[in-house]
Amino acid sequence: MLKKISLLLIFVLLTGCSYLNQQAMRKIKNIRILRSIDTSYVPHDCCYSAVHNTVFVMQEGSNIVHIYSSTGEKNMIGGLGFGKNKFSKLSDITISPDANLLILDSFEKSIKKFDWEGSLIAEIQLKEFGRP
Repeated sequence: MLKKISLLLIFVLLTGCSYLNQQAMRKIKNIRILRSIDTSYVPHDCCYSAVHNTVFVMQEGSNIVHIYSSTGEKNMIGGLGFGKNKFSKLSDITISPDANLLILDSFEKSIKKFDWEGSLIAEIQLKEFGRP
């Protein structure tokens, strides 16, 4: 039984390493700057939604996400707190497959989903996880 588990573990490690090697071979050939955004704060992370031509910028050292359209800053989400549009510890942002914004609050152990204008759509609780 131990031999079968060892072989399975070796197989998983080898296939995982080969997948990582394929990912490392992908190289960016060209980057085209669409526009620059001047901020009065230090950005921590950002995401771009090509569907809505919107940029989401997570502000360093705060619980705020800024939303920019082609005309400039459109809205802000967040601030310190426990309300629906507030965050206790903003940890990460990303774009969902349906082009909405997902925000991870690691203290509240939740993911909040916002539309491209900053309106809350849904919230998923991650209470069973030790540390999201």
